[in-house]
Amino acid sequence: MSPINLGSIGLLADVPCKKLLKPRVLVFAVFFSGISTLCAITDTEARPSKAAKAYSGLTNADLNAHPSASGKDVIGLVQDLKNPDKGISGRAAHSLIQMGPRAKEAVPHLVVLLNDTDFYVWATAAKILGQIGPVAQASIPALGKSLKAQDLDVKFNSAEALVNISPTSKKAVPILLQALESGNPDYRIRAAIALGDVLPVSQKIVSALAMAATDSWATVRRAAVESLGKIGLKAKKAEAALIKVLDDEDGEIRAKAADALSAIGTPTAKEAVQEFRVNEKTRKPPVQTYQPLNVK
Repeated sequence: MSPINLGSIGLLADVPCKKLLKPRVLVFAVFFSGISTLCAITDTEARPSKAAKAYSGLTNADLNAHPSASGKDVIGLVQDLKNPDKGISGRAAHSLIQMGPRAKEAVPHLVVLLNDTDFYVWATAAKILGQIGPVAQASIPALGKSLKAQDLDVKFNSAEALVNISPTSKKAVPILLQALESGNPDYRIRAAIALGDVLPVSQKIVSALAMAATDSWATVRRAAVESLGKIGLKAKKAEAALIKVLDDEDGEIRAKAADALSAIGTPTAKEAVQEFRVNEKTRKPPVQTYQPLNVK
């Protein structure tokens, strides 16, 4: 490679950047010259689509209230999922997730990404399909194949998506049960929520959720208890576990456990809830202990 003539840099100031060198070469030259203000050229692959620019400034509320995106917008956002700039790909994914069913035109394009060489892209496509929901029925075969992927995010997102699209997807259940016992709290939370939607309900699911109701993470406990409440009478085997949760340190979780027991509705459950309501009125808040600051 020829040495860079730093003396000539100033002469290039008024020359359009794209006429100088190829983007990657120019960035390389700027790096070695120590000059960071020569040109603001980036690889064209890292530029967001028009759709991404249009949606990037919208809040969650704006996106939720936004009418169904046009096919052109949706395709642009899906294409941005493969953008090497994670900021651009992340915003595109966020927009599609918030659109939910309104992004249904993205389904065939997302299915193509369910075998992408980049596991991040593959897992993201699966997650978006799950948020699109039942209108993404066409993606079920590809998501089923994704359950065999080596990447854990791909497997879990695909299992979660299958249940969101079709609650009767039995193939997803083993992976969700496994995720409920994983060391990843995010997996455990999402698995607990998804298992509450599975149909038909199995006692294996009920037992797993009853165990999760005592998880060390409060958010996992709350998700498990809510799912048991959603299952209702068929979660009768979780009755004893839920009664124990009535003494949870988190007041919201205690209330959710009472609701779940009410949904189960057995005499034992009703009696436990009645006693809980009385005791809750006189329950003292937990004593907060603080480590004194070692201020000198």
